[in-house]
Amino acid sequence: MTRTASRYFLVAALVAAATACGRPSSGSAVIGPKGGVVATSSGFALSIPAGALSSEVEIHVTEVEPNDGATHRFEIEPHDLQLQGKAHVSMKEGADDGPMKLVGMEGEVEMQLENEQENEIEHAREADVDHLCDIEMRHQHACDPACDAGFECDDGVCKVHVEDPATTPHGGNP
Repeated sequence: MTRTASRYFLVAALVAAATACGRPSSGSAVIGPKGGVVATSSGFALSIPAGALSSEVEIHVTEVEPNDGATHRFEIEPHDLQLQGKAHVSMKEGADDGPMKLVGMEGEVEMQLENEQENEIEHAREADVDHLCDIEMRHQHACDPACDAGFECDDGVCKVHVEDPATTPHGGNP
């Protein structure tokens, strides 16, 4: 079994175990240099790889009231804990939610997460983080008409693709 496959298997097993025990939608674990997973009964999982932490830290994940436009919000503590590697977050999607996306929240400021994508097999959204922050599941609005080259759709608005600094703001669809 590959490392990625075994990580997903472990996350799925932890979520199933938490659900079977009837626990509330929160979780915590002491995670150290060997890495580990914190999962909730509602389908959120944070997987911290080996080497991302230099000492043991108690990590808490709690589902809290989402902001407007979000379906779920998870508070991850300790806030702003910088990791020495990328952690992986996964959140189950509802069958009838429509297009969704994961975003990081710093206070009330929304930030794009690295490698944010859909996992069709697990019916989940996934992303990578380099520090602990709140994570929200939000509705993803499509751009119509589609964005021009060098632009990306961000909640229904074409914006300059941030990884392409040579792109200028004009030329995209409003």
